[in-house]
Amino acid sequence: MSNPIEDGDRTPLAMIFALVLMGIALLGAMAAVWFVSNPGFKLPIVFPRRHAEAPLEPPPKAVTSADGHLVSNPDWRRKPTAEDIERYYPQEAERKRVAGRVVINCKVARDTRLAGCKVEAETPTGWGFGDAAVRMASQFRMYPKTVDGQPTDAGDVRVPINFEPER
Repeated sequence: MSNPIEDGDRTPLAMIFALVLMGIALLGAMAAVWFVSNPGFKLPIVFPRRHAEAPLEPPPKAVTSADGHLVSNPDWRRKPTAEDIERYYPQEAERKRVAGRVVINCKVARDTRLAGCKVEAETPTGWGFGDAAVRMASQFRMYPKTVDGQPTDAGDVRVPINFEPER
């Protein structure tokens, strides 16, 4: 009895290869159908995100105060992103698709960070939106208030934050 492979007959290997390819294609099609029919599914794996700092906007324009000093007020250097809001969204509110709005009041430190943030307004209460907004404030950066070109810790800012569930 002859061995088909030794005799140059590669039909069985080609058939096996074709069957494997069809199986892979079928699994891929089944996975695509499942993902399309389950739009709320999220992989339980957390992939690290690389956040590149947005290009710096020019510092705010200075104005002359009544006592003759050149003053500029705090202005955004890095604004909150959709990813920031998604990362800090309160879990229970996100699961139940509850939206929220918070206004926090913060000091702008001379190193561009927001400090001493407090919740000024929160709607609805009891879902953790205020705490989430205060924690999220560590991600923001602002140009500090300056007096005669020198940064100060005297700047205050009110930051409104809207939490909207994914659609």
